[in-house]
Amino acid sequence: MTVAALSLPPSAGRIKRILHFPLTRILLGILVTVLPVALTFAIVQGTVEKSMRIVWPYLLAATLCILAYSIYIRLLEKRKVIELSLPGAAKELGNGLLLGAALLSVTMGTLALLGVYKVSGSNPWTVILIPLAEQVMVGFFEEILFRGVIFRISEQSLGSRIALILSGLVFALAHLPNAGVTPLAIGVTFAAGILLTAAYMLTRRLWLAIGLHIGWNYFLGDIFSIAVSGHESKGLLQATLTGPQWLTGGQYGVEASVVSLAFISALSIYLLRAAQRRGNFMLPYWKKHGIA
Repeated sequence: MTVAALSLPPSAGRIKRILHFPLTRILLGILVTVLPVALTFAIVQGTVEKSMRIVWPYLLAATLCILAYSIYIRLLEKRKVIELSLPGAAKELGNGLLLGAALLSVTMGTLALLGVYKVSGSNPWTVILIPLAEQVMVGFFEEILFRGVIFRISEQSLGSRIALILSGLVFALAHLPNAGVTPLAIGVTFAAGILLTAAYMLTRRLWLAIGLHIGWNYFLGDIFSIAVSGHESKGLLQATLTGPQWLTGGQYGVEASVVSLAFISALSIYLLRAAQRRGNFMLPYWKKHGIA
């Protein structure tokens, strides 16, 4: 990882130093990540009939988000976008998808054994096709934003541990407007932010985290038919969650359940330890360079 933003020579001009200041880079990164997605949906909704707005707007938004982030990295940080490089991407993305699906399936299986998740039937298999594009867009957009921009840049100055907590808090607080949010929901979402960051830290690339994010969301909403962070979903299974809110998650969904908290936290610890064994934790800039 480069720390050019923190190590410019004294001769560097004021504008250049401002542009390379970590907070400036984070704000610019947020702008270039959010703007393509927001503009895509604003333009599409204003110019295209609803019946024609199926699948492609999500894929277009995801593509533009990736392109904007790549241009931002090459122009401002002047380096290759190694976190989204293609060699090995399919394997890491696939592993992430499997890990997210497995984690969610274990969570739902536990809730079924506890008697709070009950399946009564199924919907036509075609209901699982169209929502996949939306989950792909969400996975790419949120991982580029929260891990590629907020965590990665803050880590270069604050170190892995502080940046891990900070980015997890930002990720959790971003879900405050969602329906049915509770303190437990924020706690589980914070843990999910830690898990996704741990996936990035393990590989120092975004593909595993993107796959994990997509796998969890897709199976939760489009297979098990449970609300995803407060957003109602109709998936393959006809099912209900009944029981105390601390167990079912209430309107927010199982991402506000203590069962999810337990499994997500356990996997987070495992991935963080694996990342540490690989030497992928960074010291704060001041410690790395012996600054008092």
